[in-house]
Amino acid sequence: ISTLLFIVSIVPMFFMWLKDMLPTSDDIKWMMILGGYLYKRNDPVPAGKFNAGQKMWYWIATLGGFLMILTGAIMYFQDFKIDFVASLITQIDLLRGSAILHNALGLAVLALFLTHVYMSVFAIKGAIHSIITGYKEEEEVEILHSSFYKELKKDKKL
Repeated sequence: ISTLLFIVSIVPMFFMWLKDMLPTSDDIKWMMILGGYLYKRNDPVPAGKFNAGQKMWYWIATLGGFLMILTGAIMYFQDFKIDFVASLITQIDLLRGSAILHNALGLAVLALFLTHVYMSVFAIKGAIHSIITGYKEEEEVEILHSSFYKELKKDKKL
């Protein structure tokens, strides 16, 4: 049942945020300074509505999720035969590869999830409030999402 719920939730999530999660030049700048998390200064960080770390989490969660669904299905339906696949790899090697990939993706998703929780609860002041209400303080947006802040100012949405 959990797999079916995961499939039903990951497909709309993928398409809902796809446009916002495409890489931009700001993402390279963000990665070069690791989002400014390693220093104490409050310099504006180049980021749009979503920063490169959030985009990385999105791509690992969605593409990794799709791959986990595929590898999980291969392991669940062990005795299926697809002639094209069978001509390239033996059934046992396919199952072994699927198990390794499935577990590696699970560990990657777990590591990023724990990082996400840590950042939300401890590292970023006001993040919990933003998660609950959907709103951020203007100063926080100006510092952590400077490109998005400039866009909002230009469009007179602030």
